[in-house]
Amino acid sequence: PLLPIAAAAQTLQKNVAVPPELSELLPMIRRNVLLEARLIEDLLDLTAISEGKLSLRRAPVDMRKIIDAVVEMVQETVDEKQIDLAVHWNARRGIVDGDAARLQQVLWNLVRNAVKFTPAGGHIRIAVDDDADDARLRLRCIDDGIGIEPGALGTIFSAFEQAGDDVARQFGGLGLGLAIAQALVQGHGGELSASSEGPGRGATFTLRLDTIEAPDVAADRPPAPAPHSGASRPLRMLLVEDNEDAACALSMSLEFMGYEVTHAANLRAAMAAGQGGAFDVIVTDLGLPDGSGLALGPALSARVPLIALSGFGSAEDVARSMAAGFAAHLVKPTDPDDVHATVGKILMRAMAAPASMGAGQA
Repeated sequence: PLLPIAAAAQTLQKNVAVPPELSELLPMIRRNVLLEARLIEDLLDLTAISEGKLSLRRAPVDMRKIIDAVVEMVQETVDEKQIDLAVHWNARRGIVDGDAARLQQVLWNLVRNAVKFTPAGGHIRIAVDDDADDARLRLRCIDDGIGIEPGALGTIFSAFEQAGDDVARQFGGLGLGLAIAQALVQGHGGELSASSEGPGRGATFTLRLDTIEAPDVAADRPPAPAPHSGASRPLRMLLVEDNEDAACALSMSLEFMGYEVTHAANLRAAMAAGQGGAFDVIVTDLGLPDGSGLALGPALSARVPLIALSGFGSAEDVARSMAAGFAAHLVKPTDPDDVHATVGKILMRAMAAPASMGAGQA
């Protein structure tokens, strides 16, 4: 249910003029929908952790890029609160063996908390250097915010714990972010600790991770192309979604971006459309009333790239999509901009290897 709400709010925000006194309502709707999605994901993560089912997709990760991405994510709030956020990189090695998405989640939790608990006009510093033995990277997120009570430091990484009842009432939240961050860091073989000199004197969260030698890195790919094919026509997308509201909202957003969208409401209709039409890309829900969207992979992936849309995004879920022939796996609620960016990346890969392109991209 969060997907159509988020997509509809974004579409209206970008394309509809509203009276000035109502201009903040659409961004407010979208922010809170995404917050609700974050809370649900935190609860699911906590369940996976408690049952020992947390999995990591490990690969060489450049922590500079993780920091850049997180800073960009919080920049709007930082600007609103006029917080001075600075990054100081003094480490000689910055590559770790880890799950990039999970490490970004860890750092985002730390920086988001710092922004949340630092008053307007405050300061936050992300300091990165070599740990004592030089084989580890040490990242410190330092703020001059409300600080932490000495008695709360022992439970700060426990689920549903916050630094005092007053903090919970004033700032809200479930107290899950740091518990999940701690579990993710431990899963990477790292350490996460917190320190504070007390209320009103800020806090420092310190992350330590083992580093590895930097691998050969391919040149950065060009940005995602506009939604047009080489023949200067709109990209043709088959959107497979049984939720009518979700399909309507996402289709409308993508059509505003310039796509030509055909909708199929079930697996049978998607199979017929995919085999009978010339599409540039297929975006499909996996939970369909007459079967799994994964079935489209073996049938159609040789002809046209497929992108999965799912409410589930564990490593196992992504692996199943990849094994079925899908080119990407996005987790709901999905931002239409993310769908567009993913389509662009997939088509850029196809352009780099024209022999692998199916009839749908001809």
